[in-house]
Amino acid sequence: MIYNEKMLALDEQIDCLLTAIEESASCLDYRLAQASLQKDAQGSRLKQHFQQKKDAYEAVLAYGEYAPGFSKTRQEVLSAKRELDLYPPVAQFRQAETQLQSLLDEIGQTLAQHIDEKIKVDAGNPFFTEGSHQESCGGK
Repeated sequence: MIYNEKMLALDEQIDCLLTAIEESASCLDYRLAQASLQKDAQGSRLKQHFQQKKDAYEAVLAYGEYAPGFSKTRQEVLSAKRELDLYPPVAQFRQAETQLQSLLDEIGQTLAQHIDEKIKVDAGNPFFTEGSHQESCGGK
């Protein structure tokens, strides 16, 4: 790739866009929630507990419902997952993460549509329907 004045100007604009994203409320909320979750001892214990239950479930999953204790192991992993998901710092982090992902999806979609409305953009959010693959395939 040959770098000329246009490429350097584009690089500067990318830096400006990155700075704007990093200074956005969505990004700031995400970083605060992430830092809060990393410092949270109870969150770490819940995550570790869930991981242990998940590993136990995956060990019997290959045998399916015929494995001894399959149903109990499945219920335990679902319970641990629910407990982790409902823990307020985890829920706040996931909400902030989704909000930031939506912002990034919207930026990507806007850039693609500016060039050509038929450009396919994979969004992190499956409910981000504007300009999705589904529309380009004729489905609604």
